[in-house]
Amino acid sequence: MQAAALREAREESGYANLVLSAGLGTQVVEFDSGGRHVVRTEHYFLMALSGGMPAFVAGEEQFEPVWLTWDEALAALTFETEREWVRRARESVAHLPLPARENLP
Repeated sequence: MQAAALREAREESGYANLVLSAGLGTQVVEFDSGGRHVVRTEHYFLMALSGGMPAFVAGEEQFEPVWLTWDEALAALTFETEREWVRRARESVAHLPLPARENLP
């Protein structure tokens, strides 16, 4: 699961040097799509860039990574659930050893 999360984040963002810093938890979501009811468990992770400067490769065209501070991210997000994951990530960073926090906003 962690390897899949890193692979997807690397593919979508275009950043090749992402590393997993912490697990943030899971949530079960339900929605209707294509005439069927979907229930899935989503897993959330805190990731950072290893080695400072981003090693950027071509990401998916539909995504354009933007670097925001914690407060900017909270203000930019539309849904309370998304803001909650940012708050969890921010709290998680406070508990990481200093070297692991160097490349996080």
